[in-house]
Amino acid sequence: MRKSFPIALALLFMLGGSLTAHADGMSMHNHHGMKGHHGKMECMKGSKGGHFAYMSKKLSLTEVQQEKAHAIFDRAHKKMVPLYKEKRELSNKLRALDPASRSYDREVKQIARKKGQLTEQMVMARAETRKQFHMLLTPEQRAKAKEIMKKRKMMRDDRMKKRGERMERHDGMGPHRGMSM
Repeated sequence: MRKSFPIALALLFMLGGSLTAHADGMSMHNHHGMKGHHGKMECMKGSKGGHFAYMSKKLSLTEVQQEKAHAIFDRAHKKMVPLYKEKRELSNKLRALDPASRSYDREVKQIARKKGQLTEQMVMARAETRKQFHMLLTPEQRAKAKEIMKKRKMMRDDRMKKRGERMERHDGMGPHRGMSM
């Protein structure tokens, strides 16, 4: 699974998925202390099945392409982990700040600036990974990937529309109204 994780991760980028990984070595979507986000990480088992195997089959990747993809995604993973770790540490610092402190605004601004720089680095790294993977594909595979991305976008847009409708039903506050900080 260690080798297939970065591959599945990059395929998610290619397909418009977002990376919400944490650098603690757990699942990509472990932002609530869960093992996977609603169990979705369990389907990303690399060669045993899951997302990479699905995409390899859908795109008809050759063994050589799969090996090169592994190398691309391994490099991307190694680059992203420290960025996510630093971003998470900054979020923790931000939460730990005392709003009553005289230096609160200045410290928030410094953290925000640094998080912005990290976000830029992450976006650039994702774009580079996506470009490298794209260059690995044949024109036919690129067309198929584009088709898959279009379908995923339609599904994502539908989910967002439904989410917006739920928000409207709850006075724009979502189902967890009245939560305090």
